[in-house]
Amino acid sequence: MSQTQQLIEQVRVKLDGATDYKIAQVLDIPRQTASELIRGNRSADPYTCAKIAEILERDPLEVIAQVEAEAARTEKKRAFWQSFFSGLKRTAHVFALCGMFAFSTLGHVDGGAAKGPFSRRRCFA
Repeated sequence: MSQTQQLIEQVRVKLDGATDYKIAQVLDIPRQTASELIRGNRSADPYTCAKIAEILERDPLEVIAQVEAEAARTEKKRAFWQSFFSGLKRTAHVFALCGMFAFSTLGHVDGGAAKGPFSRRRCFA
């Protein structure tokens, strides 16, 4: 079973056993395209991957990378797509940690009496 077929089946389960017609509707694709995806005769395009990700509450780039890795015609491209999302996840974790640190320090300068552009006194004066 292809990655696209597995993703479509996950969408079907998430939508309580939706029919092929309903899957085509929620993915905003023609019914014929949905049938080809379900039969494994076609890979999902980036738009369809993003719609699938939205339904499954996953990162769209993860879904795109999964499908592209399977569809890649060369080992070099396949390896790129397989490593793409894992590298992206690491970068996202770094940004998330930096953001958490930045927000955790707001208001703690000078014992909570910050006088910068984002201090409470200046914003609400």
